[in-house]
Amino acid sequence: MGFVRKSVRGMFTGGKRYHSWLLFLAGLMVIGYGVFAFGRGRFGGKRQFRQYGLATAGESMLRLAIAIVVASMDYISSRLRERYT
Repeated sequence: MGFVRKSVRGMFTGGKRYHSWLLFLAGLMVIGYGVFAFGRGRFGGKRQFRQYGLATAGESMLRLAIAIVVASMDYISSRLRERYT
């Protein structure tokens, strides 16, 4: 619970660089999810359900990987901030 509290606090008290990084990452995610949605629609329309399932699984794994990277970056930066302040 403390990790979540520190992460949320860091999101709102972080510097300009932190916010611009999150905005850039959010933009990439929106574009990526749009591409995945378009691909799934194309696969579903052509009745290629194996590729549809693989695209859906790939999107889920991508979301998990991005969440792990963002959480670990925030955790590391909060630990460094604690150590050097």
